[in-house]
Amino acid sequence: MAEILAAAAVFPGRPAINGVLVQKMIDSGVELMIGSRNDPQFGPLIMCGFGGIAVELTKDISVQLAPVNVAQAKAMILSLRSAPLLTGYRNTTPLDIDAFANAVCAVSQLAANHRKEIGEIDINPVILNTHNCIAVDALIVRNAREN
Repeated sequence: MAEILAAAAVFPGRPAINGVLVQKMIDSGVELMIGSRNDPQFGPLIMCGFGGIAVELTKDISVQLAPVNVAQAKAMILSLRSAPLLTGYRNTTPLDIDAFANAVCAVSQLAANHRKEIGEIDINPVILNTHNCIAVDALIVRNAREN
């Protein structure tokens, strides 16, 4: 940590540092995403799909009304066009789809339970590998307050 603080101290204006966050590097895996949006007509929606820049390129996502249970979340995942990349395509090791399904289910429950407060949730990427899934970046947008 001292090295990080010393490196930051050489910047012009000596920026104020309120702390340092150091996190474990995660194992490589497939980038996925989980998102939700509170639709004015349908209510909370949950989506999952291939993440990182792939979501913009392939638009390989599945959307359902929230909340979903684990079985519904797993069905969403397996409905993706690229799902074989998660299940052992061409003799690759299958990834931990159950962990990702649990995460999709939990986010859908959060979106449904807090529909009055939460407008959107964006978790991208979620790294899925053979033994877990880890959210790398997340954003929650609150609903606009009515006057």
